[in-house]
Amino acid sequence: MIIHTHGLKDSSKLSPHFKVKEFKVSSEYPNLIKEYKFNELQMYKLKTISNLILEPLREEMETPIHITSGFRTIELNKKIGGSTKSQHLLCEAVDFTLLDDNINYDEDGNSYHYTGLLWDAFEFITENLQNSYLKVILYKDINEMDEFVHISIPSLDVAHQKRTMIAWKKSNGKREFETYTS
Repeated sequence: MIIHTHGLKDSSKLSPHFKVKEFKVSSEYPNLIKEYKFNELQMYKLKTISNLILEPLREEMETPIHITSGFRTIELNKKIGGSTKSQHLLCEAVDFTLLDDNINYDEDGNSYHYTGLLWDAFEFITENLQNSYLKVILYKDINEMDEFVHISIPSLDVAHQKRTMIAWKKSNGKREFETYTS
């Protein structure tokens, strides 16, 4: 597959359902990423993630994917407490959730979007896209509800092991990572 990246702008489509601007997102610090201009290699990586992972997943799940974290600048990564070895810094990782109309409420009236779709997405990735990802992690909140999925592509810049994990959030706010095997 030939991937053309020259001249892509924020409004340009990387694939049928994903645009460049969707990978420049931060709910806490939007001003630290919105003006960033991607280089050719970064655009290539975004197209790779979009076409080899996100599009097949969107087709399988039959629901839109909402990217919650794509590329991060060093400054943004520090502000949110990201790892200094994060593949988000290299344009090789994305965090996402799935959009649906099913909103559930806990006993206190707080809304959450758990419908099992993220688990289904996680399983689809691990069973069908094994050759497209380096890491896939299903993040769960303190109540063991699915929060989001992190996925990264293989990197030439950093030595990483292929991993499939679930990250459990503990009462102290820290994460405990567990290897997942299907």
